[in-house]
Amino acid sequence: MKRPSLTAIVAAAWRDVSYVRLWLPLYGLSLLLAVVQTWPLFDNRALHNPYLGELASGGSEAWLMAALSNPQGASITAFLYLAAMIAVTALFAGAYNFVSGGVLSVWAGAPSLARGGARYFLSFVVLGLLLILLGTLGLAGSGMLLAAGFGGAGIAAFVWMQSVNVIGEYARALAIDRRRRNPFAISAQSIGFVARRFVPVALLAVLGVMAQAALLAALAFINPAVTALSPWLALVVQQIIVFGLLWIKMLRLALAAQMVRAHAAP
Repeated sequence: MKRPSLTAIVAAAWRDVSYVRLWLPLYGLSLLLAVVQTWPLFDNRALHNPYLGELASGGSEAWLMAALSNPQGASITAFLYLAAMIAVTALFAGAYNFVSGGVLSVWAGAPSLARGGARYFLSFVVLGLLLILLGTLGLAGSGMLLAAGFGGAGIAAFVWMQSVNVIGEYARALAIDRRRRNPFAISAQSIGFVARRFVPVALLAVLGVMAQAALLAALAFINPAVTALSPWLALVVQQIIVFGLLWIKMLRLALAAQMVRAHAAP
């Protein structure tokens, strides 16, 4: 049987991800994450610390200035802000593991997103932890290369992190296709699948990375100007970009699912 072309795989993945209602709850959580991250920008007096706004926007000296401006309250401010960020980020990560399992199950023909999400939730959580471990090891290795004077350490780190992303996407797709829930087994199967079909997998991954890079470049270009005009306008623009990034993330997952489906039979 003739396998589908890459064009057909992209078209099928595009159709899958166009059912936005399946993964729209993730966008709601990303909006909550953005609000928690940026709320000090709307009131620099938040928690009586005038430098919390700089902290929210990532100012390099924000931590020091926060401590100097309010030594007694700075630690409480930082703790509350980081605690909220960690809680919402963990909520989003858990939701992604649930929704990705459910969406992949629906794309594979299952009638219920909730049932598929629940079935693979714990497996995908452990898989996510494994991917974090792999990413951390890669970054540590890149740091040692950089310390040793290797000029390509940054590129190596980027390639490694993108490879870990691809392994995770195909591991999730393979778990649904083969009905496997052992995160170690599906990780190994994902590495084998990607290695055997490296060229098409790499082409699809590069397509996704380029689309994500274009959106991030657009955000970096326009964000300073719109932030100067209005924090609310900046939040709207950022959410448009976030929606696009989430759409591309789900498209990459759909591409992995379509690739796995196309190569399910010899």
